[in-house]
Amino acid sequence: MAVMLAGCLLAVPAHAGTKGWQISESSGEVIVDTGTGVQNGARGMSLKAGDAVSTGASGRAVIVRGGEHRFEIQADAA
Repeated sequence: MAVMLAGCLLAVPAHAGTKGWQISESSGEVIVDTGTGVQNGARGMSLKAGDAVSTGASGRAVIVRGGEHRFEIQADAA
């Protein structure tokens, strides 16, 4: 469920002058599926519309856009 929600949030069009989504905090196993490949998520990583973020048993990620939006993904979110 968290992956679908993350995909929905990332699909929101950005308004001119606003920053895109990015991982601001990351610990443990964090995976980003871009649709064309899978990579480890890390602090500071930019996310694009449609990217899906999931976490392993010890993983945690916080996704932000500017100072106004914050989305936290806890362990075992797939």
